[in-house]
Amino acid sequence: MPQKRAAVLGFAFLLLLLSLTVPLAVLVFGRGSQLTAAAADQRLRSLPYYQYARGDILDRRDRPLVNIEEPCLVVLPSLLAGTEEAAAVRLSLLTGLDGDVLRERLRAACGSSYQPVVLKTGLTEETAERINAAEIPGVLALTLAARYDRQHTASQLLGAVREQTEGGWAGISGLELAYDSLLASREDTQVRLQVDARGRMQGEAELFRPAAIRRPSLSLTLDRDYQQIAEAALADAGLPGSCVVMDPENGDILALASFPACDPYGWEETPAGAYLQRALLSYPPASTFKTVLAAAALSEGVTPDPETTAADAAGESGAGDDPGSPESDVSESEPGVFVCRGSCTLSDGRTVSCAGGLSHGEVDLGRALALSCNCYFVSLGQTLGGERVLDYCRRLGLDEMTVAGLAADDDTDHLCFDGNQAGELANACLGEAGVSLSPLQEAELFSVFVNGGRLVTPRLVRAEDDGVSGPREHPAACPRQVLRPEVAEELRLMLARVVEEGTGTGAAGEWVSAGGKTGSSETGTVWFSGFFPSDRPRLVTVVCLENGSSGGAEAAAVFRQVADAITLLDGRL
Repeated sequence: MPQKRAAVLGFAFLLLLLSLTVPLAVLVFGRGSQLTAAAADQRLRSLPYYQYARGDILDRRDRPLVNIEEPCLVVLPSLLAGTEEAAAVRLSLLTGLDGDVLRERLRAACGSSYQPVVLKTGLTEETAERINAAEIPGVLALTLAARYDRQHTASQLLGAVREQTEGGWAGISGLELAYDSLLASREDTQVRLQVDARGRMQGEAELFRPAAIRRPSLSLTLDRDYQQIAEAALADAGLPGSCVVMDPENGDILALASFPACDPYGWEETPAGAYLQRALLSYPPASTFKTVLAAAALSEGVTPDPETTAADAAGESGAGDDPGSPESDVSESEPGVFVCRGSCTLSDGRTVSCAGGLSHGEVDLGRALALSCNCYFVSLGQTLGGERVLDYCRRLGLDEMTVAGLAADDDTDHLCFDGNQAGELANACLGEAGVSLSPLQEAELFSVFVNGGRLVTPRLVRAEDDGVSGPREHPAACPRQVLRPEVAEELRLMLARVVEEGTGTGAAGEWVSAGGKTGSSETGTVWFSGFFPSDRPRLVTVVCLENGSSGGAEAAAVFRQVADAITLLDGRL
């Protein structure tokens, strides 16, 4: 009996042991891999590789203008909560960023979600190395595709985006807005990384892409290097303004720069006016408009009739460029030769003066253009007549602004003077009241003078690619002949003379010759519109600055800097 009881107790004990062992075995051997994975997931973090899941915007060499790979400051909110103050102090020392700004951003990040947050893009490699070496819990530097580069290249042109309440990002300005439906259709790519309990990254970050990658893109005519050169030159000048660089053969826009620049990440906090694409704004063209009169005179074989205006010995100072020469001896002249005595009186009794009231003496068209003689061109305008001046304005494309690939929103009446009124026609001939042009229109105009007399259409977009059906090309429009080639060539030679010995000597480069025309408006807008090299023009460049003193000074200096830098970059010495 005792043996039987012992056997029963032993069997019961065995059953109890099995009831405990089998679930344990199942747990260890059956779900062990799941538990291991779950434990690893506690240390696995993921975030988007692209700051905004949007398509690429490429320059003419297919180099990215957005989605720029660069080190970014990333925080892991779940590992940072409660230590924001200390982290902000250390990061401020490491990065040079404002401590209060960092503190607010860290607090916002920790209150946003459990997922990693990109706190700052555009770190230098040295700064990224310092951040990772500091081993701040929950803080690390990763190479990600930031939407905009640290220089904020072409910020006004590219535009900005805003996060939508329903998720995702939408363009609110510039190309981001104009091509929003194309750029918004990108599949995202994730970056996954392992971190330890202190928030330090373990191993290398890995990219996880969707099985079918859709990469929409917008290809521009813009040249990233030229754009940055133009922006740097404008920044050095320090005046609000713009610079356009164009290929005169086909109208391709190679740079469309505006200053001051704006921060695309802080679009709503940008100072008023910084977001404007000034190259598309209209201004009085001042004396650059005299080239239109010169084109009409050469085409029609017209010279100013001295009888259309009355010459005065002196007069009030008028708008125009810096005096081109000291006062000349104008006591005698041959019949039919135009003589500038510093001022002239219109048929309605109004007086027009050359800059400083100085006389230029006997002048022909070439000398008048080089010295920017107001009296000559006002008299020339009166001889041509208002209707003929307007006709050449329209022929040269100055009545409207068109950009292939960019909605210019141009509702400006560029030509609003009455050619039958002597005073209004005179103002227009000097590029003041009644005429307004954008820097882009000026680039289009000066292209005619150097490409054999053909009017081109400015083009910004080369192609669109939705990532599915392939690229859709946007070819350049066929130029239209508007001036005879010999007329354009004569004008090119005259404009080269402006830089060699006239009001534009400040545009003469160290590494490249140039031609062009200065302009200084009564409104404070100053211009230099020109081309380089002077003998075989390769590029047209227009500089327009606000609040300047002279086109021959500030604007010409920016032109010179851009022309020299591009020439050195391209190795065309």
